[in-house]
Amino acid sequence: MFTPPATCDDLRRALPRRIAARVVARRRERGRRVAITLDTATTSVPAAARRFVREAAQEWQLPSAQADDLVLIVSELATNALIHTRTSTVTVVVACLPGAVVVSVTDRGPHKPLAVPAADNRAEHGRGLHIVDALSQRWGHARTGTGTRVWARVAVSCRGGAA
Repeated sequence: MFTPPATCDDLRRALPRRIAARVVARRRERGRRVAITLDTATTSVPAAARRFVREAAQEWQLPSAQADDLVLIVSELATNALIHTRTSTVTVVVACLPGAVVVSVTDRGPHKPLAVPAADNRAEHGRGLHIVDALSQRWGHARTGTGTRVWARVAVSCRGGAA
């Protein structure tokens, strides 16, 4: 089983106290799949999600360009979950599949359909899902029993780490 270093038990110690998100749960699943659930009581969830994905990417020896894409994608998805839902937690899952890495963010907010707004070059907000679309091979969303899961797939081969 694989657990990225400094992402589970050490996450709170690794991040500065003023931005540390509270880890609610963590899971090591079969194969190359890791998950972490973060309390949204602070606004540091995107930073904690970025760190979690970065650690997995380093352990799996992903090329830096794809690792950067995954980190930016999870940042956008976690930020959207915080801004657009009244969720108490978000769960970030990173899975290494044959030829790709999939990252997902699941919230426990109200079920609302995702809409990608038209791009407006003058707007200060509203580009997150456009960024996800541009950086991912595919992306989508699904309702869960208690919220919404948004995922993105980035083409890349995983190396390193435990299988």
